[in-house]
Formats: sequence, C-alpha cells, structure tokens
Amino acid sequence: APGMRVPGALLLLGLARRWGRQYLRRCIIVEVAEPEAPLSERKHEVKRRYSLLLIASVPVLLFPLALRAEDVKVVHNEGDGIWSSDPSKHIELIPDLVIGEEDGDDDLIFGRITAITVDSRLNIYVLDFGMNRVQMYDSNGVFVRSIGSEGEGPGHFFSPMTVSTDATDHVYVASTGRVSIWDDEGNYVDEFRHGLSGWVRSVAVVEGHGLFLACLDILEHKVIHKYNFGHESQVSFCDSYAVGADVAPPVEQFAGGGSVAIGPNGFIYFTQLYPYEIRIFTPDGSLLTRIERENDFTIAPAMRKLDSGGMNLRMGTMSGPIMMLGNDVFINMVFIPRSGDEGSMDTVIDAFHIDGRLLTTNRFENRTVSLRCADRLGRVYAADREEFPRVVRYRISFGG
Repeated sequence: APGMRVPGALLLLGLARRWGRQYLRRCIIVEVAEPEAPLSERKHEVKRRYSLLLIASVPVLLFPLALRAEDVKVVHNEGDGIWSSDPSKHIELIPDLVIGEEDGDDDLIFGRITAITVDSRLNIYVLDFGMNRVQMYDSNGVFVRSIGSEGEGPGHFFSPMTVSTDATDHVYVASTGRVSIWDDEGNYVDEFRHGLSGWVRSVAVVEGHGLFLACLDILEHKVIHKYNFGHESQVSFCDSYAVGADVAPPVEQFAGGGSVAIGPNGFIYFTQLYPYEIRIFTPDGSLLTRIERENDFTIAPAMRKLDSGGMNLRMGTMSGPIMMLGNDVFINMVFIPRSGDEGSMDTVIDAFHIDGRLLTTNRFENRTVSLRCADRLGRVYAADREEFPRVVRYRISFGG
C-alpha cells in the first residue's frame, strides 16, 4: 500500500544501521578479546569484518536515492472523468432540508455562515461568523442550543472561523488565536492557543494521532499544523503553492491556503485554494499522492493597478473544501469568477474515487453552490445566500 512505502524503507534503514554497528563492534572486539591470536590473523579478521560493514552500509548509503526513486504518486486526470461517456452519470443536488429564516425566530436568523459540520448523531453545527456564535440543530433542523458565546474568557470566542467534531462528538471551534472544545452535551471542556495568525480554514481530528489545523503560515509557507491531544505543536507540513514561485505576499496570503478532510483510510486530504491540486498525506506529514486535474477554467489571482494609482487584488478561482462521501468517493469544488459580472460565480463540483481518479464533474452556471461539509449518510450541506443566509442540505446523486 502507498502508506507503507516510507515506513518499510525506514525499517530497512534501521536494520542496516543495527547490522553495521554490530559488525563494527566485532571488529573492535577482535583486537581486545583475542590478543592470543597472531597479529596477521587479527588483521585479516578486521579486514574481513570491515568488508562486511561496508556491505551492510550499502542500504544506508543508497537509502536517500531509493527514497527519491520511490516518487510520490501522481494521479493526472484529463477530460471530464471516467464516467463522462455515460450521460446518466452526472452530479445532481437534491435539496431535502432548509434551516434559516429571513426574519422571525432569532435562533433561525444568520449573519454570515462560514462553516458547517455534522456529528455522528447527525446533529448540525452552524458557525455564524457574522453573529459570533455556533448554533446546534438536530437532523430535522430543530434548534437545540448554542455552543459558546462571544467574548474573551473560557468558553467564549471572538471571530470564530471554523467548526468541526471528532469521533466522540466533541466540538472544536477555531477562532482568533485559539481552539475551544466542548463535549457532546455542550459543556465547555478546554481550549489552547494555536499561535497562528492566519485564517484557520478547517480543523480535523485523527483518532490516535492528533488535531490538524489548515492555516497558512506566510512566514514558513506551511499550511497544515499538527497538535497532539495535549495541545502541543508537533509538526507543520504541506508547502504553500508560493514555494519556489514568484508570488507576491498579498496574493499568497489570499490564495496560498486550503482545507483538509480525513479520508476513510485515516490519511489527510488537502485541497489548496489555488492552483487546482489535491494532496494526500499520512498523519505524520509524509506526502503520498498528488492529484492533478486538467481544466480550462483556472484563473490566477494577481495584483492589479487601479486608475487611482493604488493596487488591488484580482480574485482568481478558489478550490475547496473537500468532502468525503462514504468510503469510496470524495468531492471537491471550484469557484470561478464570471468575466464582466462582478460578484457572480460559476461552481464546478468534481467527484473523485478515493485513489484520486476523477469520476465525473458538473458546472453550475451563474450559481454559487457553497458546500461546507458532508454527513455519514453522504448528504452535503451548503451555506446558501441567494435569498438570505441559510443552510441547505442536499442529497447528492450521480444519476442513473
């Protein structure tokens, strides 16, 4: 399996080092433990064992070369996917629940929805950045309770950015400078300072490994940051697309991040905002796979000069978030600005096999389909703003 390549190589490296040390010790012991042997015999024995040491060292010397030869897997997708020849295999979104009102009950009025997550019991958590709150609803859209509230103390947050749940239905809210945690009954548990200054786009918890935040560190050009369950920083990985490229800092800050999701295999699936690319990592940060997708819709973000003489950021295509639909399929989205139509976008939804092969795609013209998450039944949840801010749940169908 791809996830076993590097661990297997590390095992060989450890064995080679152990054998090498053993042979080296024996070479030294010959001089000390066998003083009664003739000098010529002792010299011969040292040479023989030194030769064995060199042989044992070959895997160590070749290990970096072998690691480079064992390239990261690249899945390159052309066209519209392996289902494109079947006209019945297209993506359909079928609404089956709406949460939100234009006016009326305060618990159903939203300001600006930036994140949605669903726990194992199918409860729905809506992060409202505009109102500095997280609202919980049951699977039928009935309000249950608020999680935390605006403020600076324990159990409070300011400018919440994203929300997620783990396997035990604990709720994680990332806000300015920290992550706050509640249990499955809505009781405040703990918080920790993550020390990141950028926008945390997603939080993911991998059982047995830790907590992963997707947030661009523009100084180190890393996007994914791992913390253990003691809230200690472990490692930062996943290069920003600006690494090795001539990218202005404001452009990187806008488009250099991305979001993460946990696959059924326990791997970290990352989709970057720009350009279109999906990467798969092990929980320790080792890159396994790059998924590429040929397209004709990518628009690069860039700085542009205004008539007034100032500079402005021209928005390009933006990708993500990524969502798992069961054990075999995940979807990724791309938002495409429409030329000459300020603020209007098309949305592309791509469906992939878990191994990275593009299955099918659909482009929703002049429509922003802002999907935020999927539940364990494969339904997806969108932050809809066409009439007023609301949550729309869809059943997703691939036709046929």
